[in-house]
Amino acid sequence: MSQKYNGGPAFPMQDPQAIHALAAAAIQGIDDAAERDRIYVAARAQAVGGMSLRDYFAAMAMQAVATTPTGAESFTFDERAKWAYQQADFMLKARAE
Repeated sequence: MSQKYNGGPAFPMQDPQAIHALAAAAIQGIDDAAERDRIYVAARAQAVGGMSLRDYFAAMAMQAVATTPTGAESFTFDERAKWAYQQADFMLKARAE
């Protein structure tokens, strides 16, 4: 299964000490060493990854339609979410050109 291009991270954490602190907080109270390692690595990867640019673009598109007087009423929530990601995909395509 292919993954949709997400544009990379929009707001990745960059401070190594903050990244470590966040990952260390995630493993508080876990005694199993293998589980601690797995959770630490996952928490660190999530902090470094941040929100995807695709998600950020979709959120901005959704905000625009939700604040337009007729826009919010013309879509169901499901349609609005799908539309927002379609907009994000077009923005990523335009950005790549």
